[in-house]
Amino acid sequence: MTTTNRSITEALAAVRDAAERARAGTLDPQATREALLDAAALITLLDLRAFPLDGDDTREQVVVTVHGVDVSVRGRSRDLFVHVEDIRDDRDQQTLPLSVEVNNAGEMTYGQGWDTAPLCEGCWDLPAVDLTLMRCASCLGRRRRS
Repeated sequence: MTTTNRSITEALAAVRDAAERARAGTLDPQATREALLDAAALITLLDLRAFPLDGDDTREQVVVTVHGVDVSVRGRSRDLFVHVEDIRDDRDQQTLPLSVEVNNAGEMTYGQGWDTAPLCEGCWDLPAVDLTLMRCASCLGRRRRS
C-alpha cells in the first residue's frame, strides 16, 4: 500500500518488488497503479531532480536530497563532478558535521558542530554555512545548481 510515511528503505523495497513482479508478468493493474504511486512517492521523498546539459557538461546533472544533504553528480569534459551541500536547517541536525568518503580513501569531516560554528548574521539562529557571507542555508536559499 502506498504511503508517504514510508521509510526510504521501505519505499525502495516496494518499487523493486513491483519491478520484479512486472518482469515476471504477475503485476496486475491495481498493483501497477500502486507501483507507480510508490515510485512517485520515492522521487518526492528523495527530492530527485535532473538538469539538462550545461556548459562543459557531458552528462546530465542529477541531484538527490537525503537527510537534509544535497548530493549532485554531473559529467564534465574533464571529470565526474560530485557536489555535496548541507542544507539542513534543523538545529538538532546541525550539531553534526558532514563526514564523506570518496573511493575508499578514508573519511574526511567537513563543517563544525552547532556549538562551535559561527552564527548566521541574517537570522542569528543557525550556523553560517557560507563563511564569506556569514549566512545559513535558509538565509542563502536552496541553490539548485552547483
